[in-house]
Amino acid sequence: MRDWKEICKVRTFEIEGREIPAVSLGTSVFIGAGQFGSKSGEYYRLFYQRPENIEPIIRCSAELGVPAVQVLYYDRIIHALIRAQSDIGVKLFTTVTIGIVDWKRELLESELIDPSICFIHARITDLRNGPFLTDIIAEIRRKGMIPGCATHEPAKTIPFLEESRLPIGCYLAPLNRIGLFTGDNLKRTIDCYEQASRPVIAKKVFAAGKIRPEEAFSFVSKVKNVKGVAVGIASQSEAQETFETALRFWPKSGG
Repeated sequence: MRDWKEICKVRTFEIEGREIPAVSLGTSVFIGAGQFGSKSGEYYRLFYQRPENIEPIIRCSAELGVPAVQVLYYDRIIHALIRAQSDIGVKLFTTVTIGIVDWKRELLESELIDPSICFIHARITDLRNGPFLTDIIAEIRRKGMIPGCATHEPAKTIPFLEESRLPIGCYLAPLNRIGLFTGDNLKRTIDCYEQASRPVIAKKVFAAGKIRPEEAFSFVSKVKNVKGVAVGIASQSEAQETFETALRFWPKSGG
């Protein structure tokens, strides 16, 4: 099986000496997450209840030069990813978010996809419980993964994490030009990202479909310390538009 680097067309950056693609396929669409409003039910039926529909989007994204997936830990997403990798013969770059239901089981079983980064879900991170986070981070480190923290309340949680000096590598946090889903005043949120000592990977950059890719990427790419994005895709045509646009903002060095 080939390595993801052989087909990657996007810029990469480093966290703790590991190479990280700046653009990843997000997976919240595949569970019909609530932020998609009236489309949530449609996405749930299309993808979560029919996981075979996930695989073509993963394959298409990789073929477009984005061989990276930010995986919310759900069994059917994990196994769709494994099947897609087998189909294209490429070991994709993955990050995983655990803590959806049972973080210990999810951490153990996520080893199936060999993620480079393991994010702690916002439902845990945003409790801002230092000792609890310390225990989870230690277990992630024992698995050889870089620990990261996802947050829905970045302007509150990131300062807490910075002050706590927990040994994490990065943040997964919302960012879009209209401030939707960022949990606070947009300027305060951006200041928080720009002052953080760890890189930020932005999510919710399209504000659940309210912002077009060109406009979204133009805004996010200008925010200091935001090194990458994870974006949800609901069709192969969306993948083509989105990732061809992303390649203009985060082109591979020398490409």
